[in-house]
Amino acid sequence: MLISNLMDNKYFFGGENMKKILGLFFIITCVLLLSGCNSENNQDNSSNGNTNRTNKVSNDSAKSVGITAKGDYLVGTDIMPGSYYAVLSNMEYGSDDEEEKAYVQILVFVPGENKEDEKEIDSSKMLKEIGEKHKFVLQDGDEVTFSDNWDPTSWEVKLLNESDYRAYTKNN
Repeated sequence: MLISNLMDNKYFFGGENMKKILGLFFIITCVLLLSGCNSENNQDNSSNGNTNRTNKVSNDSAKSVGITAKGDYLVGTDIMPGSYYAVLSNMEYGSDDEEEKAYVQILVFVPGENKEDEKEIDSSKMLKEIGEKHKFVLQDGDEVTFSDNWDPTSWEVKLLNESDYRAYTKNN
């Protein structure tokens, strides 16, 4: 009985008012969809930064280099800017590391937006096994910190540009 009374009510199920309600709903939906598509500020920039920074390297001048000591390396001075594959190529475990838990940690710091701002971590990677790799995009002014844990006696991380990485993978 109640349903039949509602069906007869032309205010909701027919007539001019229904056309106006549906038209208004359609217009509001279109405006919301178009405003969401046009807004560049709605993009997610919370990734590790590498994906956004990849587009900024226009002239990739990456020169492969081997890193064998922990410390801070400045991009533009110690390492050329560009795209690199960091590959753990050697690890000599210390006498106290019977379970071979040693690793090399790589942190990439980017300058803050203003000179007074603290440096921000753009990416971080721990290389534990020989041959393990990670791709980095390094720009002028970035700082790359290499450190180790479990006191390995020696290690080497090769920062390889694209062509050297292809040659390395063919040989290993």
